Amino acid sequence: MIRVFFIFHYEKELWRAQIVKQTWLSQGGEALDFWDKATWHQARSNERHLELIDTAIDNAHVTAVLIAQGTSDQGYVQYAVRKSHQKCKGLLAIYFHNIPDEQGSKAPIGNARFGDIDQGTGSGRAFFWQLYPTHRWIIEDGPRNLKQWIAEAAAASNLRAASERARH
Repeated sequence: MIRVFFIFHYEKELWRAQIVKQTWLSQGGEALDFWDKATWHQARSNERHLELIDTAIDNAHVTAVLIAQGTSDQGYVQYAVRKSHQKCKGLLAIYFHNIPDEQGSKAPIGNARFGDIDQGTGSGRAFFWQLYPTHRWIIEDGPRNLKQWIAEAAAASNLRAASERARH
């Protein structure tokens, strides 16, 4: 079973993220628990947030970045993308801004500019859009295709991890 860590803008997008997570669970997937707002706020320090993210990444096969406006500006999202890349986890991004929230409102679209995800590894510059797929929840029928997107990300991570092991 593929375990997925969903990362997103916690302050703004919990409602939409729950919809994506529930879709994944209804398809027989396994997802790491979201931190509720209280847990996220109780962490209070950036260091504690990063510890929560490290644990989630260590326990996941795939990291799914859920994108709406402001997601890529969040330091903890950038951190999760870099850390998942460095650990050869499956990675994908899903633009989910068009999912209506609890008031029926949609969010402005965001972007997948997470900066240099190879930062600090000495292996050169690499950007998310060069290496990993991005999908659009509404346009590409996310409810029907999520399972395939995640399976493809997991398979790609297995190939990448094998390649990394062979190089060392």
